[in-house]
Amino acid sequence: MSRCLAYVRVSTIKQREQGASLDAQREAIKRYAAKHGLKILRWFEESDTAAKRGRSEFARLLKALRAGEAEGLVVHKIDRSARNLRDWADVADLLDVGIEVHFAAESIDLNSRGGRLSADIQAVVAADYIRNLRDETLKGIDERFRQGLLPGKAPLGYRNHGGGKPKTVDPIKGPLVRELFERYASGSYTLKSIARVMNERGLTNTAGGRLEKNGVSAVLHNRYYTGLVVNRRTGEAFEGQHEALIPKRLFDQVQRVLEGKHRPKGYRRHFAYRQLFSCALCGSTLYPERQKGHAYYRCQTKGCPMTSKREETLDAAVEEALTPLRLSPRDLEELHYIVEELLGERVSAEAASTRALGLEIAQVEERQSRLLDLFLDGTVTKEAFEAKMDSLAKRHADLLARKREVQLEPDQTRRRVETFLELVQMASLSHGEAHEYTKREILLEVSSNRLASPENASVELDFPYSCWAELQDPDDCYPKLDGLRTLADQLIRHVEQWVEHETRLRSDRPPQRTPAASQSQTSRSAQESLDGSP
Repeated sequence: MSRCLAYVRVSTIKQREQGASLDAQREAIKRYAAKHGLKILRWFEESDTAAKRGRSEFARLLKALRAGEAEGLVVHKIDRSARNLRDWADVADLLDVGIEVHFAAESIDLNSRGGRLSADIQAVVAADYIRNLRDETLKGIDERFRQGLLPGKAPLGYRNHGGGKPKTVDPIKGPLVRELFERYASGSYTLKSIARVMNERGLTNTAGGRLEKNGVSAVLHNRYYTGLVVNRRTGEAFEGQHEALIPKRLFDQVQRVLEGKHRPKGYRRHFAYRQLFSCALCGSTLYPERQKGHAYYRCQTKGCPMTSKREETLDAAVEEALTPLRLSPRDLEELHYIVEELLGERVSAEAASTRALGLEIAQVEERQSRLLDLFLDGTVTKEAFEAKMDSLAKRHADLLARKREVQLEPDQTRRRVETFLELVQMASLSHGEAHEYTKREILLEVSSNRLASPENASVELDFPYSCWAELQDPDDCYPKLDGLRTLADQLIRHVEQWVEHETRLRSDRPPQRTPAASQSQTSRSAQESLDGSP
């Protein structure tokens, strides 16, 4: 009996959730395997288009076959395996090394010249179909733009109303987005600080989560809010059918602030380290001024021996602090890949924990239901019912809180890791070449203790940037793959500790309600219905 691997694929996540296509492919492959005496050792399932390269499951499948895990491959049809000629060439290469390739729904003998030719022709036809479909899809998308409509989901502050219809302003988030533009146009905020302010004001991202710095930047750069729809593929802009959320002059002012061309009121000149460094002797903030072409940062506390520091000295301290964060572009790209792989493994583990907690929650809810039935039947006294129901309700609330934490932790870790790598990438550029606003963004993110004394200046990195700096080997400009994997693993663990610490701080805050008012909603509802209360 020949040992085989099986591959099933759908083009979209929606098709995967519906499951019909995948189930049909599985059943066809099982029948084919039973009929031809094939043993399926392992299934590879994917929801991605075969028109492009880089499918993760398909790559793992090829790797497993080349490693000798099986003697054959079973796919439903040719177009399920590949709709681009490069991937089809990889499939064809399997035949050349003695691996059997079977198609459950197509009678093609790939061991014969005619069968191989027929399969090659079908692969070419499939690739041509995809190219034509892509061209027609792009034509449809371009036509939507010309009509003043935005294909896809609505930007933050707008609502969707289906295909072919203009977006409308969200009555809640729309005014908050307008406020975001107005506040940032003043030049008094960084991207990080405005994100914090708008989160406090109640503005969330399109998924309902916390609005981060990158999300704020995307909003502030989006011309859709001025009434235009921009086709990024062609660079063309069209008058939109939707209502403009802000005037163009406000958008232009925001762009000047983003580019560093706007100077806030009250400052004749912009200084890179304004309000960022403190005096190491008295703790006062150093204030900048320009004299004879140089920027000086002075301590204005009367009697303090600290007089001033030139900006070049602060530049040197910042450069020294950021140097350990740097990696080459090649290593950063490899590090991104490894981090995604490791986070994927952690998400799988968290999914198992979520399923286990879901089962526990269902068991507690079933016990609550049985307890209520027993009380209604008169089997359990009211005092015993209330005591036991309170205990179950507390357990239920505890499990729900744990499930929320388990579900949120991977997302929080991913966001923090992405922010970290973004800052590492920015720090990888020469600090002297960075724009002044970029310098400020980097410093505000990676450090909090920035001091200047009469002798020198220093910048202390925050966690986990400090840990990253300690892990790096300054003599190794191009770490090997194993070293990068170790760095990625330790980075994720440091960020997880960071998230856990912040979660613990939030959970240690005093409760908002008194103990007397902490009785569970489940228990109260049950008692009200039993006592005949309204």
